[in-house]
Amino acid sequence: MSTDVTIEWLNADLRPDGKEDACWYVSNEPYTICRVRGRRTFDVRVNGEMRVYYFEPPLDVPSPYHVVVRYSDDWDECGIKNDVDVHEAAERGEIEWDENPWFEYVEVLKDGSYSNDDWEIDHTLSDSLEHAVMYAMREHDEEGI
Repeated sequence: MSTDVTIEWLNADLRPDGKEDACWYVSNEPYTICRVRGRRTFDVRVNGEMRVYYFEPPLDVPSPYHVVVRYSDDWDECGIKNDVDVHEAAERGEIEWDENPWFEYVEVLKDGSYSNDDWEIDHTLSDSLEHAVMYAMREHDEEGI
């Protein structure tokens, strides 16, 4: 027996722009990106603080100058536009992560509150969405999710 699953996007899906990482979705507070409904309902949320130090090239010249990236739109000041840019800047030693955000998928109970079960954490939106869809299709899970 198949279970239909629907995904309701409550905030922008930036994956078509090459933005899978939670660092593109950070705001002042945790918030829901999308709601996945099947036999059960799960919210895919972004959570956690971000603090990244971006050191402006050239890196071989000692300089105290850096940009502190706290929110998604701060990447613009660094010229970083997508996940590939973040990865390449890290490879060149231009960024140093101090705190990083994450995605979580959490069950929404019938009364609208969140389950007290452990929330699962993923680093990309696609991974978290895939897990939320998988669990939404199940009536219950032996692992407590």
